[in-house]
Amino acid sequence: MEPLKILVVDDEAPLREILQRGLAQMGGFSVEVAQNGLEAVEKVEKVQFTKVQSVSQRAVMLTQDENIIDVELSVQYRVSSAYDFVMNVVNPQLTLEQATKAVVREVVGSSLMDFVLNEGRQAVADRAKISLQERLDEYKTGLIVTEINLSQVQPPEAVQAAFADVIKAREDL
Repeated sequence: MEPLKILVVDDEAPLREILQRGLAQMGGFSVEVAQNGLEAVEKVEKVQFTKVQSVSQRAVMLTQDENIIDVELSVQYRVSSAYDFVMNVVNPQLTLEQATKAVVREVVGSSLMDFVLNEGRQAVADRAKISLQERLDEYKTGLIVTEINLSQVQPPEAVQAAFADVIKAREDL
């Protein structure tokens, strides 16, 4: 079967919007816009608009007080613009993963270890979500972050026993 060919000229913005909405309703197809009106589009990529997707990461990070913590998190997201998702970045999934890692390192790196491990866990996730969304918007990825969950935040395995001893000593005081 031959791929669907759609030609939309730049100056026909209302037509482009109608096509994008119509194709999205048919199952999330995206429309590529020809810059000079002569290029025929030979690629149609199906994009899931309504499906919330997830990416997980685990990394060792340095806190503001120069402690090392192991952070495991998941980012839930969905596509908000098929055009931006398909046309503005080569690999949206990789862009999301790298932006997530950079943002979480930035937020954790500006927070104290006790804050991240205890009462500030949700605040860290909330700040990371806002920063990540700003970065994805700046990159014009066509993605909306719906949630960031810090599933595990703890000292690295090598120092967990010593960390537990410190906590116990604090409780004994």
